[in-house]
Amino acid sequence: MSSLPRHAASYLLFLSFLLFPRCSLAICDSLCVNCPIAVPLGNCTFDTGEAFGIMVDVGTPSQRLCLTPSTVTNTTFVSTDSLCAMSDPNMTRLQCENIRGGLFQANRSETFVSASLQEYNSSRSDPAWELFNPGGIRKVGYDILHLAEGATLYGFPLGLNDVGNRSNLAMLGLGINSTFLQTAQNQKKAPSTLWSLDAGSQSLARPRNGEAVVGGYNKKRVAGDFTWSPITMAGDRPCPLRTTIKELQIIFPNGTALNLMTTAEKVQACIEPYDNLFRLTPSMLRHWKSVTGFRQEYMDQQIEANRHNLSFTEVGLLYEQHQAIDWTLKVTLEAEEGKEYAAILPQYELLQPLRGWNRAGQRETVPGVVNMAVFNEPTGGEGEIPTLGKAFLSVVSSHLHCTHSTALTKIW
Repeated sequence: MSSLPRHAASYLLFLSFLLFPRCSLAICDSLCVNCPIAVPLGNCTFDTGEAFGIMVDVGTPSQRLCLTPSTVTNTTFVSTDSLCAMSDPNMTRLQCENIRGGLFQANRSETFVSASLQEYNSSRSDPAWELFNPGGIRKVGYDILHLAEGATLYGFPLGLNDVGNRSNLAMLGLGINSTFLQTAQNQKKAPSTLWSLDAGSQSLARPRNGEAVVGGYNKKRVAGDFTWSPITMAGDRPCPLRTTIKELQIIFPNGTALNLMTTAEKVQACIEPYDNLFRLTPSMLRHWKSVTGFRQEYMDQQIEANRHNLSFTEVGLLYEQHQAIDWTLKVTLEAEEGKEYAAILPQYELLQPLRGWNRAGQRETVPGVVNMAVFNEPTGGEGEIPTLGKAFLSVVSSHLHCTHSTALTKIW
């Protein structure tokens, strides 16, 4: 692993194109001590269904859950029963469990130990959680967490999500003061709090499993040279993977490229694996809708026609099937020393059939409707900046190293 350049800022982002290998998850010699933890990210099956994320077992007896990595929270949040009742009273329990990646019942775990908020929050705040979920953290505790690849963490801090109805799957917190990363290092399950993420792909046409690594990165999953991009924590939304978009282009099958930004624009954005969709500025979103022929009335009709039978999570822009031409999206970020980094997202990462969960908790496709991975509301509210979510990370890997003793964060 190379060292950081001397001129590196406190927050640096390394991006590389992904290889899609058929290889073992092993990333270190079998004889090494305190190896990095490599955890698969993909379809995980729990008691009542399945979701896409990191499979864990929590408590005694164990309760299987599916977690999605998030860089904006320090706490690992698990969903609870009460969240279902308040999020949507018309949703069945099976629908809720599948959307949330399983539900954790603390009273059924013999090893769960409740903790006071004062004790828990003494060194860990979650401003992003409190910003987007008024009421913040209300219940916390400690239990056993077992990862799919064999590592077990004892006395693991958990936030019980009973009010956060602006969330979907449970969250594996990878924030600057992540309790997951700190616990893994303190219990000598990983050599450091460095982490790396290959987010995989949920494309139905070309699905691909990903991988999260604590304490290192998997060299077999990256290709090409490292690219550095300066990261800043400035702004009103906590986001360690904050970068600058230099250019955003839709490319049509004939090669025509349409810019969604002016040549003079530079837009701050957050790279966040928890978000499914791109979130754009008002001008970007207006331009996108105009050039792609988006019709709001069509989207409203589809949501209304299916809302009694299906529950959705973060619906993007909806189009009729015949409108699904071979769009490609090019995202160009600022990199070090005046350079730039460009990622190309093919159509199969941007467009998916519209799918929801029926009342039996099963995935169901709406015929003739496609879902574009762009959120239908522009940024502009408190704490909102453009976001590059899972679709962007399907072709990009990111690597972060936290040095908690000096409060510095660096990315390889």
